[in-house]
Amino acid sequence: MMAFANELQLMKDNANVTFDKISHADYAVTGAMTTITWAGGPVMLDDFFYGRKDATSESECNAITNFPTADNYKDNMMAKGFTAEQVVALANCEAFGVVRSPENERWSTCPRFDNYYYQALLTSSDDENLPLQRALMGNDEMRGIVEKFAGDKEEFFKVFKTAFV
Repeated sequence: MMAFANELQLMKDNANVTFDKISHADYAVTGAMTTITWAGGPVMLDDFFYGRKDATSESECNAITNFPTADNYKDNMMAKGFTAEQVVALANCEAFGVVRSPENERWSTCPRFDNYYYQALLTSSDDENLPLQRALMGNDEMRGIVEKFAGDKEEFFKVFKTAFV
């Protein structure tokens, strides 16, 4: 990520294109949205807004301990204001490129952003250790949402988009 930030700063300092109004954070979010869309996920750039502010010092950043982990994922994300549905939808980001449909792997090396992760959660054993498996499958409410997303990709996309944008 540092290399990405350094490259953006180099472009801002040396390019003959005006980059002043776009923060590094805006670039990172735009890149993530574009990657998700190109991987078959929902189109989100239509709802994108600029204006994120870059931190100018370490003191402006959250502590690394504030990041969600497999052990505190649900509680951490809900404390940030996400609904249970949004928490489950955003969990797909943790599995992107890691959990892949065997059918897709047969034809492409590029990962897909779809609801296969939720299908895999429902059919996997405890030994498989998929990303956030315990957090999503060890709770009846979260498991119900996983089941819904496994069967309805468009619903997953709709909820994901509201959480990500």
